Amino acid sequence: MGDVYFAQNNNPRALEYYQRSLKICEKTFDKGGATFLLNRIAEVYAAQGRYEEADDFYRRSLKLQEELGIKSITATTLNGMGNIRYRQGNYSEAARLSARAAELAKEGHAPEVLWKTLTSLGEAYLALKQVDRAQQSFDEAITILEKMRGQLVGSERDQQLFFENKTLPYVEMVGLLIAQNKEAEQHVIDRRTKQLRTRIESEPQGPQHHAQQPRGLRHGD
Repeated sequence: MGDVYFAQNNNPRALEYYQRSLKICEKTFDKGGATFLLNRIAEVYAAQGRYEEADDFYRRSLKLQEELGIKSITATTLNGMGNIRYRQGNYSEAARLSARAAELAKEGHAPEVLWKTLTSLGEAYLALKQVDRAQQSFDEAITILEKMRGQLVGSERDQQLFFENKTLPYVEMVGLLIAQNKEAEQHVIDRRTKQLRTRIESEPQGPQHHAQQPRGLRHGD
């Protein structure tokens, strides 16, 4: 239920359910579940702009993860901490955390986590005016998404839903290429982005999901 409320931007109710579930995991010594819920609670606090509390819960999650050694979860946590640093204007630290998160996601063979960390890394590099690095990160994220899409088994509707909240690296790459006046490359990426948006917007909308938006607008935009 916590995820449902979070998807509806009902942060107080999401927090209530996450905290309740966390107590159960702690009583049953479910460390894996606890790390997941600590991350979720941190996301809610970050969405509310309560960055110090969010950072505290991310650090609690990291502490538990030392015993678990699951790289994909650690990557998610570090990227979340990077998102906080980005929102606070500490772009160098945001880049450092997201870069480490990307490394762990690669080592953990977690493409769903990796494309997100690379997108976050690209945004941090862009804020630092390191355009080449930003472009490389967005390009890697797009390559991963295209590979994931190619491996997807399902209907056309499944293909459309796959991209429902995954357009950010495409959009960022288009903006970056426009700024560089690279018309040929921009045309290819822009066409793909428009196709994705058309597919998504033409479909009846079910329950809303959290789309990954530019960090400056993410959660409570």
